[in-house]
Amino acid sequence: MFKKKTNLPRRRVATSGQTNEPAASSVFRRNQTLNSYRGQSLDESSARRRTHELNKLRRRIAASLVVVAVLAGFTVFILWQFTSSVVVAARINGKAVDFGSRAKAYEAAANRYYAENPFERLRFLQRTDELMKVLKSAAPEISKLISLDPSGLPSTLTLNVELRQPVAAWSQDSKDFYVDGDGKSF
Repeated sequence: MFKKKTNLPRRRVATSGQTNEPAASSVFRRNQTLNSYRGQSLDESSARRRTHELNKLRRRIAASLVVVAVLAGFTVFILWQFTSSVVVAARINGKAVDFGSRAKAYEAAANRYYAENPFERLRFLQRTDELMKVLKSAAPEISKLISLDPSGLPSTLTLNVELRQPVAAWSQDSKDFYVDGDGKSF
């Protein structure tokens, strides 16, 4: 008499002559992804899957190239900052002076300082005050450090120093002594 009511919506209720199973020849099946590719086995890859794999490979290669570029840039920066050798150029009252064999003594003092403090060969870690103290103790005729001029890769550091202008000189026990305009002896 009365039809029994079910809790299923009308679209899901099987009508007479229909089953819940769709025909095998049906292209569309409920709750399944539409896919035009029908491979013979699950191991075969579709064009979409190959595209995704190529995109992943491209991303990995690009990330590797970025890492290599950053490392190369860091290496060039360290080489640019590195002091491989030291040259000393002296001036008196702003004019360049050729001081012959004393130049080797100045360079030897600077190289000894860098041998004791190897990290200071990198310019961004350099303490110029300490370098100046070592140079003044080795060569008292140096009054001040004018500038540090790097050149090349790895760089040669040119120390431009100002020498004291002697006003008086004397010899004692086969040593020469001088006095500058400020009254300081060297």
